Amino acid sequence: MSEIYQIIWTAAATICGGVLVFVTSQVIQEYILSPLKKYKNTIAEIDNKLKFYANIIFLPINIENTIPEKRERYLYCSKVLRKLSCDLETSYKTIPDCIREKFCNSDSNIATAAASLIGLSNSLFENYLSSSLKEYNKKELRKIRELLNIRMLKEKGEE
Repeated sequence: MSEIYQIIWTAAATICGGVLVFVTSQVIQEYILSPLKKYKNTIAEIDNKLKFYANIIFLPINIENTIPEKRERYLYCSKVLRKLSCDLETSYKTIPDCIREKFCNSDSNIATAAASLIGLSNSLFENYLSSSLKEYNKKELRKIRELLNIRMLKEKGEE
């Protein structure tokens, strides 16, 4: 009889151990790895969109004196930049604090980068107050890349 109990206890311990390992891995996946992956994907998306919309970012327009198709492209770009700002903060805040400190940029860098993305979205359109939006946008773009540790693009003529 004791041999049967030993087999049953061994099987039960193996099953409990397997369940414990499975549950632990699912918790790690759900609460640590998935949020980190989303955060990294958001930074990659920011990098991609800053490159893709560079022609719009560096050439602000006067919205009143622009053809409708061009105006719509600029408005869409503005919405994309605003969404990226929100996505950056959201993905950052879903990461547990203890993990965030080791694997992510600082709170202030994220807040500044998010604010700079909003600033870029607001500065795609010239108005009577804007004197040098092109330079402002260039500076903000560099700041975002630096804060998020995104490699800088080479300027025309640089090697």
